[in-house]
Amino acid sequence: ASLAGDYDFANAKVVYESGGNDGAGNSVKGSGSIRTLQGFATSGASKMSDWELWPVYSAYWGDDNYADTFVQQAFDMKTSAGSCYSMTTHQTTCDVAEADCVSPDYWYAPGYVSGAQYGGCCHCIAGCDHAAEVGTGCPTAWEDSMAAEIIKKGIAYQADWMYVIHEFEDAIMDCNNGDIYANDAS
Repeated sequence: ASLAGDYDFANAKVVYESGGNDGAGNSVKGSGSIRTLQGFATSGASKMSDWELWPVYSAYWGDDNYADTFVQQAFDMKTSAGSCYSMTTHQTTCDVAEADCVSPDYWYAPGYVSGAQYGGCCHCIAGCDHAAEVGTGCPTAWEDSMAAEIIKKGIAYQADWMYVIHEFEDAIMDCNNGDIYANDAS
């Protein structure tokens, strides 16, 4: 079983971001730095921007770190710093600290449920007590099993897959160029 599969999201996030093994990592680069799953997810712009596939995915998602964003959103849906309601756009932004929600906008504590006249739903899924909602058609919380699958599949198929295929194709190019040690871009 995995930490995400056991719904230990806090420790799964530590492994994703720091490599696990109490910060010592489970894979160490030749330079001595620790390889992390998050490192695979955020290396596109620096390592893969001239490669055929990465720019397609980056453009599709509109985010150079699309794989990390995808995974972090699944981790972050379990917690919230609060929500900020924009008086200009009439949109609610989730996971916003009170200090970051500036006037004329309004900040609401995590788990805030709007009044029945405004829908009666939680502003954000993270931190929501759905039993307190009085509205109909409120979004439901992701089940832990769904969050675990999103995290695991996001890491495997968004981050790791892209990085591994890039490394594989880079190695082929190095061989074709007659220099198997030309790994500066990989």
